[in-house]
Amino acid sequence: MVDLSPRASATLSRRCLQGMIRDFWTITNKDSLAKEIKAIDDRVTPQIKKVLHSLRELGNIGAHMEQDVNLIVDIDPNEARQLI
Repeated sequence: MVDLSPRASATLSRRCLQGMIRDFWTITNKDSLAKEIKAIDDRVTPQIKKVLHSLRELGNIGAHMEQDVNLIVDIDPNEARQLI
């Protein structure tokens, strides 16, 4: 998937992150991934928090494409692999 569509891969990585946060830390009462990451701020290092937010931001283009359909974010396959 990474080589066929790096953007789709980034979006799926974002969804996996959200699922892991919800399952592992049982965060269920938040209405966005940003708020879910904020809810675990005290349980992860600042470096991990930065990585989580970066993954969220890269994956947002697919998760929230209705916000700006004209915005195209280039993600190369190496970036998509790093997200995985």
